[in-house]
Amino acid sequence: MGRPAFGQTVPASLRYELTDAVLARVRPMALLPPARPGPGGQLVQPPAQLLPVLLLDRPDSAWVASQLGRVLDALASPAPAQRRNRFTPADLTYMRQQLARSARQRLAPHRLRQPGVVLVSADTVTALYRRGGARRRQQYGVEQYDYTVGDSLQRRFGSLQLFQISGPLFSSDHRRAVLTVAVDDGWQTFVYRKMGATWREDEALEAGVSCH
Repeated sequence: MGRPAFGQTVPASLRYELTDAVLARVRPMALLPPARPGPGGQLVQPPAQLLPVLLLDRPDSAWVASQLGRVLDALASPAPAQRRNRFTPADLTYMRQQLARSARQRLAPHRLRQPGVVLVSADTVTALYRRGGARRRQQYGVEQYDYTVGDSLQRRFGSLQLFQISGPLFSSDHRRAVLTVAVDDGWQTFVYRKMGATWREDEALEAGVSCH
């Protein structure tokens, strides 16, 4: 594949292909439900159940601009010796062009191939946080994370873990991409590399905790 011209958009198929690879990696482990009383009063362990993967249908635009923008700034600086991936100025220019567009792109459920993925509307999550934040302000006079948001997700969608994938931002040859995966209050930024026809996690760049 030749290098794309600046301003050319990344093919949607490539974005979904990589998103599926990330979803396969972050899929939660089997959930072991609590034991329940069975016949004769003995505790019986129900079979393990796979949780659905809840994925935000579009990332938070402010988060994308601040987090991935900072990552691109770091990638433009001299690379530490231990960093495996180095990007050319042409790569970084192309990735910055994708930055603004990536925050506006909404995932379509029919384009994802990974089973058990539930797309959750960003508008729904915003409403849950506002409702929870209002309760916390009323009770404590400060706004902080309301754990009933996770409870609402659990009741409505079957899992309380909500993933957000910011990016991906592709190199100019479309063989590498930078993205951030966030879940609950934590996040990690990765470089993924296409090896043959398969996207694989190639390097972890940084991780952190976000505050609501």
